[in-house]
Amino acid sequence: MTLEILKDLKNDLMNRRDIRARIKSEKNPSQEQAVEMISSELKADKENIVVDKIQGSFGSNEFIIAASIYNSKEDKEKIEPKPKTKEGEAEAPKPAAPAAPAAATEEKPAEEKKEEAPKEEPKAEEKPAEEPPKEEEQSK
Repeated sequence: MTLEILKDLKNDLMNRRDIRARIKSEKNPSQEQAVEMISSELKADKENIVVDKIQGSFGSNEFIIAASIYNSKEDKEKIEPKPKTKEGEAEAPKPAAPAAPAAATEEKPAEEKKEEAPKEEPKAEEKPAEEPPKEEEQSK
């Protein structure tokens, strides 16, 4: 894979450099590969690089990359949107190993409670039987 810088603009307002680059590759480069190539070419820290877009044309081995290189990690955190989290989840991911045993212990008492609770039998309500249609109505 080869990298060619098309534009390198300094954006003082956002404390970053906006980069447009062309990559020649046999397959689509991933976000991580694009970050590695830009950081090695421009000698920037990987955690300060944000790839906005990787655009390719059908049948072509050239890909255009739009990226931003921030001056510091703090500048990046101020400007870039934070990843969305689902409701009920904490922002910091918790380790999976401790959560699994806790969940298993919580489920067992719930199952036991279900077994202990007396099951209510549905009461059969007696409804008057429908009267068969009268002979007069049947003959019509």
